[in-house]
Amino acid sequence: MRPALRDVAADVFLELEAVDHDWRDRLLFFLFRKLELLTPNIVVIGATPQTQRLISGLLASREANVIGIFDDRAERSPTHVLGVPVLGRIDDLISHRLIPYIDSIVIGVGPEARTRVTQMAEQLSVLPNDIYVIDEGAH
Repeated sequence: MRPALRDVAADVFLELEAVDHDWRDRLLFFLFRKLELLTPNIVVIGATPQTQRLISGLLASREANVIGIFDDRAERSPTHVLGVPVLGRIDDLISHRLIPYIDSIVIGVGPEARTRVTQMAEQLSVLPNDIYVIDEGAH
C-alpha cells in the first residue's frame, strides 16, 4: 500500500508545481508527515541532563530529529547539547518560524521542577503541537 501512497504524493507534487512555492512546500510537508514518509521533528524545553539523555537516545535510534532546545535559563544554558542548538527562551518558541515543521514539543526538566512544568505546559498550550513531558521521577 505504501508505494501507491508515494505515487499519489508524487502526483500531488507535480500538480502543485504551478502553485505558490511556500504554500506548496507546507502542503507537501504536511502530506508526507501524515503518510509517515518523514522522520518526526521535535524541540525540547530545558537544556538539562534529561534532555541530554533524550538527544543521545534519539541520535542512536534516529526515531526523531531534535531541531533545537529552548530554555528560559539562557544565561546558564550551554549554546548546544550534543550538537543541538539552544535557540532561545520558551517565549521565542511560541513565535518561532519552525513551529509549522515541529511535530512535538518535549519538556525535559527534572522532577524538582514539577510546578514549573505545569506553567510551561500552560504557556505552550497556545501552540498546535503535541506536548510531552519526560518524567524521570515516575520510575
